Amino acid sequence: MLRWFIKKINGKNEGFTLIEMIVVVAIIAILVGIAVPQAVKQINRAKISADLANARNIAMAIQQYVADGGDASKLSTNWKSIEEDTFIVPYLSGGVPKPKYSSDYKGFCYKYQNETVHVGVYKDSSSLTDDKVDEIYPNPEQPYNQ
Repeated sequence: MLRWFIKKINGKNEGFTLIEMIVVVAIIAILVGIAVPQAVKQINRAKISADLANARNIAMAIQQYVADGGDASKLSTNWKSIEEDTFIVPYLSGGVPKPKYSSDYKGFCYKYQNETVHVGVYKDSSSLTDDKVDEIYPNPEQPYNQ
């Protein structure tokens, strides 16, 4: 085996043939064609998971605020941006998170109804209505209306 390799290197036939190069390039192209879409899909899943975790943390922070004796009447029963309610921010370690799934989403919002916290993401903070907010917590089946 080694003699054949040395003979091949030292012999008159140096380098690779065109067919060998085309085969190698084709194999690499096939592998890239399989790997890249899967990588993009996994990256999107990771961003959705991060946003769901942040939404869960926001809901827990609001529940912690109420449990600490915070005034539940201060909590909005309509969609409201988290940044607007400064009394919630201290309960969020690391500050108010930003959505990661898409740069179209500008921030997280919440509404507090019947002692349940709903968390969503919005694109435009000037119109936070049910049809303009994608609710991502509590645990929808299809986050971001995919």
